[in-house]
Amino acid sequence: MQVRKATNEDILAIVDFQLKMAAETEGIQLDEPTVFKGVSAVVEDPAKDNIM
Repeated sequence: MQVRKATNEDILAIVDFQLKMAAETEGIQLDEPTVFKGVSAVVEDPAKDNIM
């Protein structure tokens, strides 16, 4: 397994994953624009990256 920082090109895939995971595990439908905004904020702002 190789772990790397997400890029702007990854945003749509991450959003899709988050929407599907919430539906499957919690039975809820998240608001796609809100999820997109949150994922974009984390990917685009290095100050929000506290993983690596």
